[in-house]
Amino acid sequence: MKMEHYVTAYDSESESLLALVFDVPSVFMGRVREIAHVAPNDIDAVGSYPLSDEEAREIARLLKRPLDINSKTVFFLEPVSSE
Repeated sequence: MKMEHYVTAYDSESESLLALVFDVPSVFMGRVREIAHVAPNDIDAVGSYPLSDEEAREIARLLKRPLDINSKTVFFLEPVSSE
């Protein structure tokens, strides 16, 4: 199964998914894994990793993507099956 990774945004009150904010190209996954503190034993990064606002900003800067942060949004690094 092929996995793609996204920074996702959830509403902090309802916990509903707001958006797949942006995809993470595989060439950047090494650095993104470090920023998101992906567990070393999670080789394919199949877990869901919460991101602080600063971690989300750092990933957005790395990928040169815009990021809108507000107090009701929480971010995660998450895998999505592409098959």
